[in-house]
Amino acid sequence: MIDFKNVVKYYQGQSHQMEAVEKLQRRIAKEHPEWLEDFAAQWRSNPPREPQPKSPPAQLSLEVPYLSQRDNWCNPHGSCNVTSVAMTLAALGCPTHVKGEQLEDVLYRYMSDTGLDRHSPDHLAILIREVGVKPGLRFTALRFEDDYTSKGTWQDAIEALATGYPCIVHGWFTRFGHIMVIKGYTEQGWIANDPYGVWDGYQGYSAQSGESVEYGNDEMEYACGPNGTMWLHRVRLA
Repeated sequence: MIDFKNVVKYYQGQSHQMEAVEKLQRRIAKEHPEWLEDFAAQWRSNPPREPQPKSPPAQLSLEVPYLSQRDNWCNPHGSCNVTSVAMTLAALGCPTHVKGEQLEDVLYRYMSDTGLDRHSPDHLAILIREVGVKPGLRFTALRFEDDYTSKGTWQDAIEALATGYPCIVHGWFTRFGHIMVIKGYTEQGWIANDPYGVWDGYQGYSAQSGESVEYGNDEMEYACGPNGTMWLHRVRLA
């Protein structure tokens, strides 16, 4: 049986080729003219376009459970790091309590026991990858990945959030530094789950809940560093 792809490939307009094609065309036109119409329409149609990547929405807010560091058993005034990690893991399906103990306290003790520095962004990334894998962290079947960068941009955060990945940022929100979860954004700024409460610029912190608090673009960039120098964690399922 003839393969018409080869007919098209090797057609050179020679007399015997033209005669064969014209004969076939007359036969089809007589018995099945609709075939010629369908063929012509398909032949002239434009090739399908490659799907274009969707632009991030103008604003969004992910569902991220809020956890306060102020009620942590382990170092409530210095555990913003593990509390932020716990919130991102919980957003991706990790339980917030392990055998009656708060997840952030479990993470704090694990880092202390294994020599990981909770102030180090690289060690926080290690912690995230070890949840569900290492002894002491096998309380979930889920596995996690942290696309950490020390040269993060706010556009990086927008793209991660638009994909459904909660983010963690480091910044000089206090004189010792502070860490919080970025769960969304608006045209005016960023939606955070701030584990210590509500940041009032450099006036300090209020003890009210820091759930879904909005911080402006300028103040966030001032605290987290110039665009392109931000310590940014983009947490996702592995």
